[in-house]
Amino acid sequence: MKLTEQQPALTWTEAYPIGNGRIGAMVYGGVEHEKIALNMDSLWSGPPAKRSQAPVKGTVANMRAAIAARDFQAASRYAKDMQGPYTQSYLPLGDLHISFPLRTHSSTDYERTLQLETATATVEDGLYKRSVFASKPDEAIILRLEAVAELPLSFSAWLTSPLRTIEWPDQDHVGLAGWCPEHVDPNYASSSEPVRYTSYETSSAIRFASAIQLLETDGNATVKNNKLVVEDARYATVLVHMETSFASAQAAQGKEPITLIRKRLSETVTSTYEALQSRHLQDYQSLFQRMTFTLNGTEREKLSTSERLAKYGANDGKLVELLFQMGRYLLIASSREGTEAANLQGIWNEHIQPPWSSNYTLNINAQMNYWPAETAALPECHQPFLTFIEELAEQGKAVAKNYYQCRGWTAHHNSDIWRQAEPVGGFGDGDPVWAFWPMAAPWLTRHLWEHYLFSADRAYLTERAYPVMKGAVLFCLDWLVQDESGAVCTSPSTSPEHRFLYKGQPYPVSEGAVMDLALLEDVFHLFLAANELVGGDQQLATDVKDALNQLKKPPISAEGALQEWTHGFPGEDIHHRHLSHLYGVYPGSQWSSNHQQKRYQAAKQSLSERGDGGTGWSLAWKLCLWARFLDGERTDALISRFMQPVREGDEQHESGGVYPNLFSAHPPFQIDGNFGFVAGVIETLVQSHEGFIRLLPALPSRWKQGAITGVRCRGGFTIDLEWQNSSVLACTVYASCENACVVVFPNGMSTTENGERMSIDAGKLYAFKAEKGKCYTFQNNG
Repeated sequence: MKLTEQQPALTWTEAYPIGNGRIGAMVYGGVEHEKIALNMDSLWSGPPAKRSQAPVKGTVANMRAAIAARDFQAASRYAKDMQGPYTQSYLPLGDLHISFPLRTHSSTDYERTLQLETATATVEDGLYKRSVFASKPDEAIILRLEAVAELPLSFSAWLTSPLRTIEWPDQDHVGLAGWCPEHVDPNYASSSEPVRYTSYETSSAIRFASAIQLLETDGNATVKNNKLVVEDARYATVLVHMETSFASAQAAQGKEPITLIRKRLSETVTSTYEALQSRHLQDYQSLFQRMTFTLNGTEREKLSTSERLAKYGANDGKLVELLFQMGRYLLIASSREGTEAANLQGIWNEHIQPPWSSNYTLNINAQMNYWPAETAALPECHQPFLTFIEELAEQGKAVAKNYYQCRGWTAHHNSDIWRQAEPVGGFGDGDPVWAFWPMAAPWLTRHLWEHYLFSADRAYLTERAYPVMKGAVLFCLDWLVQDESGAVCTSPSTSPEHRFLYKGQPYPVSEGAVMDLALLEDVFHLFLAANELVGGDQQLATDVKDALNQLKKPPISAEGALQEWTHGFPGEDIHHRHLSHLYGVYPGSQWSSNHQQKRYQAAKQSLSERGDGGTGWSLAWKLCLWARFLDGERTDALISRFMQPVREGDEQHESGGVYPNLFSAHPPFQIDGNFGFVAGVIETLVQSHEGFIRLLPALPSRWKQGAITGVRCRGGFTIDLEWQNSSVLACTVYASCENACVVVFPNGMSTTENGERMSIDAGKLYAFKAEKGKCYTFQNNG
């Protein structure tokens, strides 16, 4: 299973990504000159500026009074007074350059590939071959260069960086070291000095270092003028090491990167390429090989990936498989235990001012990055985000207290490696439509609860998840206000990035956006379930139940559609990319075909009115939603839309699509669409959010035959599934713990229970008690 092209990458979104969660690279595959762009998860600008003082007391009260008086313009002005700094930016470390002086002309034998089974990028040009992978066990980018014809292998290699650097102190190895800016403005902000440095000696910013290590060669090798030169060789193994000084959000210079680089150089000096490759494959494949996905279709690997996208798109079943597994590959490559969480671009970035700072956008995008982590059999890859949430909650306690005089913790639209929890916006420069949104905490805590549901790890729930969930609930309770009807809701409130119309004018800030109500309903129910399991705070549980009983009900229009604002205001854009008010269907689970059916049907009508267009991540969200609405025709159409080919410089605004390297297009590139696609595909095949496992709930209409193995379900179960013509042919359920299992099949099935053959009717709940470590098989009755 591989991506393949017959020419080098001309743009970043044609290059192939590799990574191990901590370090990443983009391999261009040049012939005479190779460029490999380098990244590291902890290389950010900052530390951030802090407010000299909290917003003036009474600002929130003024906003509420303005909203009550329907003076929404004044409410927006007050919202600007709440803003803190912009988040900091994720930065590129630099580039590895390799020049081949004997390679003087192009070749018709050229091919470059990204092999997903081995997480290896390869380049072959008829004379030379090179393989590149990012090793987690050895924490290095590893290159194997070989001559495959009579021409000997000769090359020079060096490093460059767009950041400021100091003189490299080590004469025996090629390297560079430097420091980051203390502030980088977002690419959308107007500033006379968007990138701000202080001197190396006085800077409090993160420092970094990188070095090239020649591990083995049969040629002649020298280091001169900070370049590695190898001549007359048949092979060479080269390692690239990267380190930063970042130790924590409170310690930007808690480590010495040059010292760490020297330590890595000494640790790997006795290794061989075969040993490095073996350790890499054992580590990576232990994650990647947990899940298989097969669709009916013709193998077309003689065509390049970009040709297949353009010619066949979603009609190429094998290309759908490839895009699905590419998403899983990217999650493994950008998020591993002990690393930073995957940001807007995963771990890859080429700009000092990347799109939207390549930060953590908490009103959908960061969460979508981790939608497939549990279902796609990669719970270890979820850990960096779960840790991020716990650390953000600590920062968010002061924000809840100082900004809102509330208990618990809160966070807003954006965050970064420094765990910023304040409202962003550059101290009044930002638009409240996105800059003011204090509701990230309840959404984020769902990830903690989901991790528990899939693992059934009671210790995790008690020790890590529950305290964070409790803090989010405390803030939500204190944030509620009573409206004129006596119900409770949020005020001020925004529906992320979407304005409502009032007397013909668009405004961002009102009260009781329906997304807030859905988030509150969700986090309150999740807390009550967790509280009962851990034997927690009973008085708080009583307060939560009271709030649930008083919570304002989301309105439904005369046409039967769920409305986005509680006062029934129309939206500025009926086709807006955000689907915030539909949270209760997905990623929430409180509105379903079996629970709160009126809201569920109203949400379906609202989604239909929104249309099937959108950015890459919006299309992925719609795919997940239509899967929850059990509609295989709509999921099929959205997969087709998602797989439209786009190229850098030729994108259409907010139209989605997929770049030649299968990166998802907003446009520009945002990795959340890749991850949302994986989650959506699984939702079409297996769902477990309603208290039972539903098979083939929204099977795309063109997927006549296929199989998937390794799907994780809530309750501690794993599913293998094979289907044909919308019917399950065979299914195996594996139990990781003792638990009651309930399954619904779309067609008649049979199984063996207590030595006797049993028939199971289509659409009926079949329940059995599963024992830890055992598997249960089901066959089609036909």
